[in-house]
Amino acid sequence: MTRKTPMQSALYAKEPQELLENREHESALELLLIHQGLEQIDQGISIFNNALKLVAANARFTELLDFPTAFGKSGTTLETIFRYNAERGEYGPGDIDSLVQQRIELALQQKPHCFQRIRPDGTVLEVRGNQIEEYGFVTTYTDITERVRSAEALRFSRQRFQDMACAASDWFWELDANGKFTFISERFFTSVGILPNDILGKSRDEIAIPLDLQQEPEKWASYFEVINNRYPFRDFEYRFRGAKDKVYHLRVSGIPVYDGDDRFIGYRGTGTDVTLLKETEQALAASEKRLSTILESSIAGACISERKTGKILFSTPHLAELLHYTLDDLNSLHTNSLFIDEQTWTALISELRKEGQLINQESQLRRKNGTHFWGLVTLKTLTYENKACLLTWVYDISELKSNQEELARLANHDTLTGLPNRRHFQDQVSNALARAQRTGRQGALIYFDLDNFKPVNDQYGHDYGDWLLKESARRIQSIMRKNDLICRLGGDEFVALIQDIENLQEATIIAEKILDWLDLPFFYQEQEVSISASIGIVYFDGSEKDADSLIIKADRAMYQAKSEGKGRIHSAT
Repeated sequence: MTRKTPMQSALYAKEPQELLENREHESALELLLIHQGLEQIDQGISIFNNALKLVAANARFTELLDFPTAFGKSGTTLETIFRYNAERGEYGPGDIDSLVQQRIELALQQKPHCFQRIRPDGTVLEVRGNQIEEYGFVTTYTDITERVRSAEALRFSRQRFQDMACAASDWFWELDANGKFTFISERFFTSVGILPNDILGKSRDEIAIPLDLQQEPEKWASYFEVINNRYPFRDFEYRFRGAKDKVYHLRVSGIPVYDGDDRFIGYRGTGTDVTLLKETEQALAASEKRLSTILESSIAGACISERKTGKILFSTPHLAELLHYTLDDLNSLHTNSLFIDEQTWTALISELRKEGQLINQESQLRRKNGTHFWGLVTLKTLTYENKACLLTWVYDISELKSNQEELARLANHDTLTGLPNRRHFQDQVSNALARAQRTGRQGALIYFDLDNFKPVNDQYGHDYGDWLLKESARRIQSIMRKNDLICRLGGDEFVALIQDIENLQEATIIAEKILDWLDLPFFYQEQEVSISASIGIVYFDGSEKDADSLIIKADRAMYQAKSEGKGRIHSAT
């Protein structure tokens, strides 16, 4: 920070010029030099005597603490400074005199101290104080705002990286400019069972299985060309020998890294253990025995069936578990019987024939007890026991589908009462208008809110208010016809959609029932309350412009009923 040199010193009682002119004092020049030196220090400095009066301070002292210039003058009391800070809220809330007295008592102890102080403007000061024996104490004030922010940002960045590295299924790695490993995240070492010292400081070709370099020279030559030219690369695969000589198939991707001066400092990237994938591919190609081993270790259920007849020849325990069968029972069935119906299986086979394979198709399957569940189904053809066969994979996604259905329900329903919300209701009103236009039959909207709901909510609390809304919704639903729809628009406002009425009186009868049911007392938590409703009715025959206009019209009719004295019904003309 660039600071202006003060025109007047606050370090000593005398002015610099006066010190120069007063040559008879031997220390005048020495004091002036000390003064000039301290004014160049980027720290604030203050010296108070035992009487808690300022003896000396530099300009940085008042600048960092945002004090008036006069506070840097000799003779300023510490109480004056404490009171100034307290009055502008530096010490937080509390009685001003008490806050000042507490700090004076601490200052009189003259104990060495070092602490960080965050000023209201966000500036962080490091305050250090030490006693001057038999005289007073000196305090320094250092602006460490940037240091603290940088340290916090660095700590947050490191923690974020560590959290991501620990949570990720992949691992992270770094190479220096010479292609040597300088960092690999812990996930790698826990996966392969070795120590960091076995890898760090080595290049990738030094940790790869030597046989790979001999058998695939072109692949490695291509990799080194990319590295030497400092290009990004993706999905480079090689084998690595981990603990107990276990061979791992690794797939890595990386990008070159440059420092602030645009100098190449190495590579940074991710790695994935694709051992299972490779072993699966090898097992499928190698033998039927190894195929069954891989299938049984899969988190998905699987079976192999004859392509022509559909008879199951082999199935995994996990598939039997999903379908609630024993392995023996499952192996006596045909694949089509695992699905909800014959049409579903036929559609899957049709898609398989069309595309050559079927991957992750959502479909419903049937358990032994007749219940259904959703699964991701994959079908592939293969040869098994010298027969043309079909490999069927099933992954249970029942929970996912349930969550999707719940999200869809929440998008269209009020979370408190379970009634349809405004969005869903508007769609239904639009459909009702179209239906009325086609059939020529009338309908109505009954718009109402609960009179005196707010006083009850305020008096007995939100729990009571929530229960009252739910109970009101339950009562109204109980008197609605089968095809009627009631919706909560928000707060204590509700609206009902009545379709296919023979005459307008039918809607009025329903509205009167609503009044009657809401007039009945409500009992909850040993508290009895009474409310009523103001109801507006609007009719439609399909000639209306849109759903929103109709709802607004019903809303206005409701407010007309409320203005007429509440607990009433007003029909819009």
